[in-house]
Amino acid sequence: MASPAGQISTAPGSRSRHVSCCQERLTSTSHLCPELLMKTFRLVASLAVFAGLVACHRETDTNRITPASFSLSIERTDKGIAAQCTEGCRWISVTADCAGCVHRIDAAGIGSASQIVDPEISFAFNVQEFEGKLVATSIKGTAWRELSWTCDLPSCSARIDGTGVSPAN
Repeated sequence: MASPAGQISTAPGSRSRHVSCCQERLTSTSHLCPELLMKTFRLVASLAVFAGLVACHRETDTNRITPASFSLSIERTDKGIAAQCTEGCRWISVTADCAGCVHRIDAAGIGSASQIVDPEISFAFNVQEFEGKLVATSIKGTAWRELSWTCDLPSCSARIDGTGVSPAN
């Protein structure tokens, strides 16, 4: 009984089984098996994609910022900004008399908004009043990029640390 290509006949009444081109050509070294090449290609491509994802994940993990350990309260006053630090600062209380100005607050104190010069400073951010809110923009040492909180009263305050903002106690 003649069998179709790729199948081997077995005893009468039994099922025939499929033989791949790779099994037929195992004895020949002159032919490359397309099925085997495709499976190998898919495996290598899958491993390359997986390795790329792992590398990307590692890069993301190492770029995470560990916030500096600091805690302070900021108060908007009629004349400007006042701040009291309870942790991580070289100061206890500072003020700036310029309502509406952008102020830089960092581990060393308060001043006008500018770049950090001292590499020993663990945190720094700018704070300003904008449309009835106080807005803090991180420069260094925080897990946040920007914070804002509503300031409806002439004098209001909030507690800021390396991870965010909360109502002042």
